[in-house]
Amino acid sequence: MEQVHGGGVARVGRADRGRGERDHRTAVPGVDALVTTDTDVALVVLTADCVPVLLVAPGGVGAVHAGRRGVQAGVVAAAVA
Repeated sequence: MEQVHGGGVARVGRADRGRGERDHRTAVPGVDALVTTDTDVALVVLTADCVPVLLVAPGGVGAVHAGRRGVQAGVVAAAVA
């Protein structure tokens, strides 16, 4: 994910595997959270002074880049919803 310090969330699946892995220009744009229900999709969040929030629920997982601006924009709540 691009990690723009905002409130955007993207639902990703098998077709998104590897996006941004080798080139940040191919990352999922404009989001600070990824969620998936696919068991064979790994989610990654990078942080420095922001907090990584990992979500687990029956049937799905999420990874959130939770900085001050993103939390104020509701990124964690949006990822849970």
